[in-house]
Amino acid sequence: MVELLKSNEELWDLFTKKEEYAPLILDQYKRFPYCLSRHKNILKPLVSEFLIQNGLSPEYPDGKKFAVCLTHDIEDIVCLSTFELTYEIVLLLQKMQIGKSFRMLLNHVRRKKTPFLNFAQIMNLEKKYGAKSSFYFLALERSDRDFEYRIEK
Repeated sequence: MVELLKSNEELWDLFTKKEEYAPLILDQYKRFPYCLSRHKNILKPLVSEFLIQNGLSPEYPDGKKFAVCLTHDIEDIVCLSTFELTYEIVLLLQKMQIGKSFRMLLNHVRRKKTPFLNFAQIMNLEKKYGAKSSFYFLALERSDRDFEYRIEK
């Protein structure tokens, strides 16, 4: 299969994310910006089309016509208690990181009102429809700019 993919340069570049190897432009977090990707059209099934053109036919469970992979990228969550939040802010203030401490407090207040903090709703929907999904959590160190929670928790 890998050799078959390698024979198609566009798919191989997509599979290996070649465009991210040595980008000329990075975002504020030193990552390759998605807006510059050549592969932004998520509705074009490049790999499936390639496989079918090469005589391979995907088979899905129970004779279904397609499959879905549900994933969630979790960059922040509200998990700090008032005590923990106060402790983290005091640590930042001791390091004279006033802006970061203010952002942390503001983000904490703002997140309590956000519709994206819905783990329970997601899990209830999965149970209702017999679906399963994967959660990918952003693991940052306390010294990182956007640190909001300890991944161990």
